[in-house]
Amino acid sequence: DYLGTGVPLQSNAELRSFITRYLYRVQGNWFLGAQGVYQNFAIGGETGFDEAVIDILGVRPYKSGGLGLVGYYDSRNDENMPTQGLVLSLNNMAYRESLGGEENFDVYRVDIRYFVPHGRGNVFAVRQLNHFTQDAPTQVRAPVQLRGYKLGQYNGAYMSHIEGEERLRLGEKWTATLFAGVACTYGEGRSCSDSANLYPAAGAGVQYVLKPKEGIVLNLEYAAGKDGNYGVYLKMGYAY
Repeated sequence: DYLGTGVPLQSNAELRSFITRYLYRVQGNWFLGAQGVYQNFAIGGETGFDEAVIDILGVRPYKSGGLGLVGYYDSRNDENMPTQGLVLSLNNMAYRESLGGEENFDVYRVDIRYFVPHGRGNVFAVRQLNHFTQDAPTQVRAPVQLRGYKLGQYNGAYMSHIEGEERLRLGEKWTATLFAGVACTYGEGRSCSDSANLYPAAGAGVQYVLKPKEGIVLNLEYAAGKDGNYGVYLKMGYAY
């Protein structure tokens, strides 16, 4: 159900990227830096009808190159398995034809993550993410990034979401997660007061701590969203 159009879409896409970021510690937990990216994106429909839908929706292959600045604050006690602290990331990416791209557009992100310990080894984590685009092509506008939704299936000029996650310690090497959140795509005449632009999600999971000292975690989770969207995730590390 691509972009909520009610039309099923099957496509094959390939993305090649080179991404780099450099951060310099200014003082304490504060960092400043720069980042760059070059991407080559190719997409095609599996059938003639899919190809026509992709063309109508404005989804097309593209090359992009961009540079941006980064402001970063990180007071977490562990990067892999934090139990307390705050992360604040402010960054932008200016994509320009002069940097090897095919279009000029801008992306801005504000990402806040906060971790609160409680009980006997339990942690409550919350994330608030904002993703803003300006003059961006359809396929690279701000996507819903909650678990339970396919990345890129729903997007808008702007996207904001908030998500809370309870991490329960079950034993020396076992934890469990319960999480819920909601995302909104808005801008260009769309607003969060319209339920069609809201994307709730919730789920649960179980984790096994492979290496407690290094904070390396094997994570299996299930998440469900609206309109029959769901996902099963097996990965290393927590969601954030």
